[in-house]
Amino acid sequence: MTKDAYAEHTGSTRPASEADRALPQSEAPHQEPKKKTKRGWSTTNKVVGGVIAVVGAITGTITAIEIVTRDTTNFSHLEMSFEPVTDETSEWAVTAAQLTENAFPAGARCTAEQHAWLEANAVALDRHYMLTLRNTASTGSMLAINDIRSTAPEPPERGELFMRVVCDPAGFPARDLFYGKLLADRPDLVATNVNVKGDTAAQRNPEVPVSFNLGPGESGKIPLDLFGKYPANGEVEVTVYRGDEQRVERVPGSEFTMPALLFGGDWFLVTTDSGVECRRLEAGAIETCTLDEALHEIAIAQP
Repeated sequence: MTKDAYAEHTGSTRPASEADRALPQSEAPHQEPKKKTKRGWSTTNKVVGGVIAVVGAITGTITAIEIVTRDTTNFSHLEMSFEPVTDETSEWAVTAAQLTENAFPAGARCTAEQHAWLEANAVALDRHYMLTLRNTASTGSMLAINDIRSTAPEPPERGELFMRVVCDPAGFPARDLFYGKLLADRPDLVATNVNVKGDTAAQRNPEVPVSFNLGPGESGKIPLDLFGKYPANGEVEVTVYRGDEQRVERVPGSEFTMPALLFGGDWFLVTTDSGVECRRLEAGAIETCTLDEALHEIAIAQP
């Protein structure tokens, strides 16, 4: 950004000197004495001079305002939005009773028949979101966004336990998965980075909190996936840093509702050509489990 130009307007007007006194007149006949000429500020000069003085005063005021109100980074320059990620993949929450009493239809991945079964026996689950950030300042320091967390209060009890079902026409996973894992039922924990590769063995890596730095004029996006072992209703908040200052901000439009999920959602079912199959997320990898194992875990965990 180019620096503002500063201009200083000055004006000076030197008053005309008083008229010289008339010289003594000679005694020559028929010669009339010369009239004295009156000099000084005319009305026009006074008006012009006043305008110059006022303009100079106004210019000085504008210059001062520009210095004070320059568009330098502060907390008000952070813009945030929170929107669900929508694509062909849908997710659902289903109970063990619904899985055992109503057989999930076999067929191709996420067929119309399978989708109809989910609509009749499961609850639509919104847990994939995109957090969009922007620093609208034009100059100054960066804004650092850290400590992304839930505001949900602790639930009185776990209640009914669900298992999530992924209905993906392309097959799961169709690609590597990158997201910030946000525990909706744990406001004491911050979101951490997750990189899941379908063809990689499980690896125990330290959990790294999600963070994002925004310089003036910069923007960015953070994909967030919600998990939770207990039912949760809340919002998302972040801690914003500017130099040595910090402030906690609620993300506008980030209200969410999550049911209690088996292993917080790390165990789940995917639609396949033969029906549903069990998968579990384990240290950055996708491992195989069985539907019977999942139902057994639900029976153990169900209060």
